Amino acid sequence: VNDADPVCEINLLGFSWGGVNALSVAGHLNGDGQIPVSHRRVARMVLLDTFQPFSSGRMQVPENVESVLSMRHSIAPEHDCSRAAPFGPYMGFSPLCAADQDCQDYDYSLSPDRIFIDQWGDGFWGDQVGHCLVSAVAHEQVVAFVRGEPLFGPLPSQAYD
Repeated sequence: VNDADPVCEINLLGFSWGGVNALSVAGHLNGDGQIPVSHRRVARMVLLDTFQPFSSGRMQVPENVESVLSMRHSIAPEHDCSRAAPFGPYMGFSPLCAADQDCQDYDYSLSPDRIFIDQWGDGFWGDQVGHCLVSAVAHEQVVAFVRGEPLFGPLPSQAYD
């Protein structure tokens, strides 16, 4: 990649450990001295229940990322698919963003009395949304976010501003 290449819009999406990988890709892109600064910008990043067993619990968003949508859960329901997994249950980590980044962090566990509909039309209370359900119930908001459209309800509670 050099100055002769057109600047393109980069959007990254990752689920679970893939969210950790998306953050890593953005960081490597930002730190690669062979890529012109004009080509390092990540327009949007979607983090779906980002988790890594050996992490500190928060994920630093690289400075070249403009907007972040984090959809996660922080309290594992009894039926959570990751409960029996090594180091489970897996609960999404919240992103650490700089003040100039658009960072939206939604936590289904903070909305136990709201129903969220997955892409198949099934409804789940916020406290029923576990690791494997986050991507299903976040589907419509993720599509809107990647398209640059406003998010629409029902949205889970924001974990922080």
